[in-house]
Amino acid sequence: MSAMRPSRLWVWVVATAVALAAVAACFGPQTSNDYYDRGVARFKDDKYKGAVADFTKAISIRPKYTAAYIGRGDARIGLGQYEEAIADFDQALQLQPDAPGVHYSRGIAKFMLGRYRGAIADFDQAIRLQPHKAYTYYIRGQAKSGIGQYKEAIADWQASLELANEANDSDLIASIERRIQEFERK
Repeated sequence: MSAMRPSRLWVWVVATAVALAAVAACFGPQTSNDYYDRGVARFKDDKYKGAVADFTKAISIRPKYTAAYIGRGDARIGLGQYEEAIADFDQALQLQPDAPGVHYSRGIAKFMLGRYRGAIADFDQAIRLQPHKAYTYYIRGQAKSGIGQYKEAIADWQASLELANEANDSDLIASIERRIQEFERK
């Protein structure tokens, strides 16, 4: 009879743990990290509104949560809310000024608004902090072409092409080559 007690106790422990996990799942996220993690998952599934809501909740729990500002800014870019994204990236940069990805993302938001000079300044800073990202040179070239700086744009695309070749990024290589040919004809 005593041999059965540990077995019953074990069953009770497992059943209790399962019940507690089920109850916790019903209540959803509780911590800023829980909301952040769910926001990341929603962002990856292109569920940008839900991601914004989760990142916002994470920030309300932990107001200096840099990663949540960045995530919310990126989700807002996905929603076309570029001004709001810029505000989130500004806040993230106040908390972490040397984050190259934040400068890049803020540059993207400015680029989408047609603020090419501001975008170029952000891409310049991203390149200073992280000089080996082909996409940053590529999009900076796009912004430079937007303000008529075609020679400078081609120089950026050539730098991007070198980095893309090193990384063997065939999609980016093809895109850059088309862009360079198009502008060399001008």
